[in-house]
Amino acid sequence: MASRSAIEWTDATWNPVTGCSKISAGCKNCLAPETQVLFADMTWRAIGDVKPGDTLVGFDEHLRLGHNRAIREAVVQRVWRSIQPTIRLRVGEREVITTADHRWLCEPRPWWRRTDRLRLGVRVRVFGDHTSSRDESTNYMAGYIAGMTLGDGTFRFDPSWRSDKLGFPQMYWRVAVTDREILDRLTRYLAGAGVRVETRPFDSGEGARKPIWKVETRAKSELRAIADMCCERDSADWRAGWLGGMFDAEGSHDRNLRISQKEVAVLERAAKYAASFGIATRIERYNGCSSTLRIEGGAQEKADFLSTVRPALQRKINDLFGRRLDAGLEEVTGVERLGEREVVDIQTSTGTFIAAGICTHNCYAERMALRLQAMGQPRYANGFSVTLHHDLLDAPRRWRSPRFVFVNSMSDLFHETVPFPFIRQVFETMVECPQHVFQILTKRSKRLRELGQRLPWPENVWMGVSVEDARVMFRIEDLVQVPAAVRFLSCEPLIGPLDALPLDRIGWVIVGGESGPGARPMRREWVLSLLGQCREHNVPFFFKQWGGVWKKKAGRLLDGTTYDELPRAPFSASRSKATGMRVAALTFRKPLQPNIGRYL
Repeated sequence: MASRSAIEWTDATWNPVTGCSKISAGCKNCLAPETQVLFADMTWRAIGDVKPGDTLVGFDEHLRLGHNRAIREAVVQRVWRSIQPTIRLRVGEREVITTADHRWLCEPRPWWRRTDRLRLGVRVRVFGDHTSSRDESTNYMAGYIAGMTLGDGTFRFDPSWRSDKLGFPQMYWRVAVTDREILDRLTRYLAGAGVRVETRPFDSGEGARKPIWKVETRAKSELRAIADMCCERDSADWRAGWLGGMFDAEGSHDRNLRISQKEVAVLERAAKYAASFGIATRIERYNGCSSTLRIEGGAQEKADFLSTVRPALQRKINDLFGRRLDAGLEEVTGVERLGEREVVDIQTSTGTFIAAGICTHNCYAERMALRLQAMGQPRYANGFSVTLHHDLLDAPRRWRSPRFVFVNSMSDLFHETVPFPFIRQVFETMVECPQHVFQILTKRSKRLRELGQRLPWPENVWMGVSVEDARVMFRIEDLVQVPAAVRFLSCEPLIGPLDALPLDRIGWVIVGGESGPGARPMRREWVLSLLGQCREHNVPFFFKQWGGVWKKKAGRLLDGTTYDELPRAPFSASRSKATGMRVAALTFRKPLQPNIGRYL
């Protein structure tokens, strides 16, 4: 709740609910569901499979003076789907299907540019190879077992050996390590080959600093299956798995990414396999201790290696986070407009992520809520998740002077997760505060229509719906079924033409352009069309702003005139003392239901 409001025609905001989710054409920054995004475990997976709570690879949204952008863990907070017009964007050899308003990290300034503002030759930041990630195929799993066995296992097996009771050496396969993630993966991979093992404690003697665990088998048929998996295969997946197993067994990642081994021949083999994926390495030989294979390059090359080999140990990946984002630059090679299709939008804790190997930005509709959360505001401890504030239900009762009040400026009262009893409590407060005018705006018009007949509608409650373009005009039909004293349309952000609006039972129209970074332009002819329709139907017209990146500079004059028209309410708070807005000098026909109030 705020005693003052940033909404031009109101005196105060009242937020008994905070948080929301996007459902309309006003949604931004969307990608096709099949777009590959980089997860924190260095695997590439479709954005359509992303869930809240997943952790992706992100980076610093803003470039601080004297600092470089760093790689960060980006926790997914929300996921949305919508139907929108799309664009095929090509950056170098990378391709992604996105929306016009999606933003990409470019060079030079402005850093963040919308898809529809990109031109051929514009340089965009890229990071990682989204084609490098390997599936857990049969060959990959066999290669991982082979690499782990060679790196940190014990394997005593000869097909000609018989029982040790007959004097033959005892046959067994064992891997004993401190990290159970490795053993969990081995258990799962071996089960796929019909080898059943269990994780058990391993007695390594006195002096062990950490508990050691093992997986082991002595069955000859199972040993034969493991031996078959350890035989080199002419398969890229097998080589990737072998490198992953070897890295989990003998690798380290502390600024530099290395694999250590006493036998140089093993490192030479690893270098050969890495080279087959285009990964540059260098063998570092040391006298008296193990030699190492070093992955050359910066964070991007390390990420490509980790994506290729898919290690089980996240701790050997985590050193990448906090390092400089040494993203490359590639030029835009194609921008092609496509038709409408389903797209996915996500919100991450960093505001950024990597899509198809391109550095990108996610939804910024929640930026204010996340900023308030970061500032420690208790009302936004849950970020932009829908939160009910029962302690604010009585707030308007404590305001002595009449006010124009915007309800839920940071949420939607008719959100699906807001229970009906709570909505009714909000309405009961408005009924008991006739000295104030309450304005409610929703995008959930269907739920408004369903619940509207069960709610009280005093004359001091104005009800509106957002209508950004023609695709959501159905909301108007839902709105007019509600017995509100004033029904209004908020055509903001206006992102498309709205011709032939059904204004017969509408009492007010607000029009405004989108503002902020990446704002979509609003055409003058769209605004003039709405003004003409309002004049034809005697509907007050309020022009809020042209919007844009610099909305104050763009102003709010339409052909030299400021349009501040408001519907007149039949009570004392019909004029805002704080705003000084003039009431529209227009004559309205009678509403359909004479008992619900009247227009001017």
